[in-house]
Amino acid sequence: MKATALPRSNVPSFPRYCWFFIIGYVLAPMTSWRVWKVGPGEIFCLLGCISYLGDRYKAISSIGSLKIRSNYMNEFWIEFLLTALFGCLWCTIAYPEESSPVQLLTWIYLAIVSLVSFNAFRDIKELDSLILFTCSIATIWYILLYIYGEMIDTHFVGANLWYGYKAHFTGGANNPHQLALPMAVNALVLATEAFKKQLRIPSKILCLVLSIMSVWILWETDSSTGKMALAVGFVLSILSSIEDGEVRLLVIFVALTVSVLCSDELISAFMRWVSSDSNGQGRLEIFSTFPQAFTKGPVFGLGPGNHAYEGAMEFHNTYLEVLSMSGLFGGLIFLIFTLQILRRIRNNTISAAIVFALYAFGFSGFAFRRLTYWLLLSFAINIADKTCKVPD
Repeated sequence: MKATALPRSNVPSFPRYCWFFIIGYVLAPMTSWRVWKVGPGEIFCLLGCISYLGDRYKAISSIGSLKIRSNYMNEFWIEFLLTALFGCLWCTIAYPEESSPVQLLTWIYLAIVSLVSFNAFRDIKELDSLILFTCSIATIWYILLYIYGEMIDTHFVGANLWYGYKAHFTGGANNPHQLALPMAVNALVLATEAFKKQLRIPSKILCLVLSIMSVWILWETDSSTGKMALAVGFVLSILSSIEDGEVRLLVIFVALTVSVLCSDELISAFMRWVSSDSNGQGRLEIFSTFPQAFTKGPVFGLGPGNHAYEGAMEFHNTYLEVLSMSGLFGGLIFLIFTLQILRRIRNNTISAAIVFALYAFGFSGFAFRRLTYWLLLSFAINIADKTCKVPD
């Protein structure tokens, strides 16, 4: 009697450590489940790191030796953490009321997750499939939470699904911006994947539907920062997809010319958009206090902590936060790191969409300190490296 083959599962086959990172990414925005700064997202990503390092240890044991290869990600974190440490020491001595040495633990944790995920994703051959699956699962999870919040209860196992009385959907986050960032990126990733030629029609339709649902969830958060990240990521990723360098330069030239000629109208439109957000004018006022903080530690900064309004709050801006916590030295390290990233993503649409969305979000949010930021950046860089190798 001839044996019949069992049907193959539709669930993708990824290494065990990938599943920890997938769950960590999905649950990372649910910050209202945190105890201190530790929530399910942080725990699962840490388990992913341990699982990957365990697998590597077994491989090393069988081989007998390990060569640790230096790369720009390692160098960035070593230099950035040292700068933040110097800034923290200076702030503790000169401005103890603003000092927060315990926040260095957050940055050490982010460095570990960033470095491990960066190296772990390099080992995955079907990395496009992994990020597509991850973004799809995350979108489906928050769609289900939204339906639950509308039809059953505004809380899910203690997590508040709304900010205010159904004013902003948070999906269990402490504020809607924490969910807006991954939803903006999910929408871009899913839309980009939907237009790949090798994808079958049913899969294309599913990706488009999930992309639209991601945008819908983003709009329900009512995060203007998230909407800006989506728009900028979309426009710049389209621009990066233009393969002809001369055509790309022509488009940039035309865009810059129009911007200069219509500068007054664009500035007025921007200010109206800022004013339409309940926190818009407040953010500009926070930004205006940056010079006072920066002059306290222009070289190495003041280390992690709240430095706006004389230590009362953070700047809600990635670039001002980097300069305030690590000074000009840290700002230069961050700039070099950014240029190295841009070299890698320039010919990959999906990587460009992720990176540009992350960086756009940073203009009105401290995305740099979020777990989803580093997981997505690890995805983006590795996907780009697989299509266009750039020396470390």
